[in-house]
Amino acid sequence: MYRNELDGLRALAVIAVLVNHAQTAWLPGGFLGVDCFFVLSGYVVARSWAQRQNEGASNFYQRRLRRLQPALLLMLLGSATLAWPAGLLNTAHSQTALASLIGISNLTLLSQSLDYFGASAASNPFTHTWSLGVEEQFYLLFPLLVGRRRWLMGLCSGSLVLWLGLQLQHPEAAFYLMPARFWELGLGIFLCTWSNLLPDKPWLCWIGLPSLLLSFGMPQSLQIYSTLLAVIGSAALIL
Repeated sequence: MYRNELDGLRALAVIAVLVNHAQTAWLPGGFLGVDCFFVLSGYVVARSWAQRQNEGASNFYQRRLRRLQPALLLMLLGSATLAWPAGLLNTAHSQTALASLIGISNLTLLSQSLDYFGASAASNPFTHTWSLGVEEQFYLLFPLLVGRRRWLMGLCSGSLVLWLGLQLQHPEAAFYLMPARFWELGLGIFLCTWSNLLPDKPWLCWIGLPSLLLSFGMPQSLQIYSTLLAVIGSAALIL
């Protein structure tokens, strides 16, 4: 069942990311729109799976490919066509584009020691495909986790601990690696699983929306706190 309010939350997340990239000073934490997206993705994918009770892993993967690959190919071709005459299509950028076709551009960017917040990332027309890589790697695991709440809870807990540790020692790895992002996507699965068990709580929007907006305005130096705030706010809004 389509829910237009989820598209509204997606739009808010996308606008935050766009404003952050256009002028960081206006919305220093706007990049956290991606974290909001991860929670939403976990929820939407779990909800879609629940509505197709007899769907196997093979059908799930096929649906994901049909949904993502045509748009990805069009974006890559269009971006390459515009980037080449502008001199923005070097070897590293081409590697990122090719890696995105098989869902590993996040790993390629990490191997290039690319700081997402640095100038080199801003000049790569395909840097933004890192988040798609995270999601596609998550999709590989998703069918194995459905109905296994203890596994999911253990993986989410371990992922959160990993993210916190990497955030302090290797922030690029915390940013790009799927295992360090799994807790956000896994939370979305939990929200889908538990939402039917909870009574309607519309007042949660008065917690979720201010929390999310506040996280968008927080400086990058407070990323640990702003990320947690963005994820909690997104979860509250979904509920």
